[in-house]
Amino acid sequence: MNQPIDAVQALSLAGGLSPYAKENNIIVLRRTGENQQVLPVHFASIKKGQELATNIMLESGDVIVIP
Repeated sequence: MNQPIDAVQALSLAGGLSPYAKENNIIVLRRTGENQQVLPVHFASIKKGQELATNIMLESGDVIVIP
């Protein structure tokens, strides 16, 4: 990433979600030292203008998991 990017922007750049994706079960895995955080991204809610705080800014090394 050359510039800051949030979760929804990353999903858009990746071509969006498949019709079978569970839009409110997306998570970002973030490792900080010995610990790993699981950060929820409620995509379906974000599209409705709700739970916008879950559209987190990504950091180098973050992994987005879409079930």
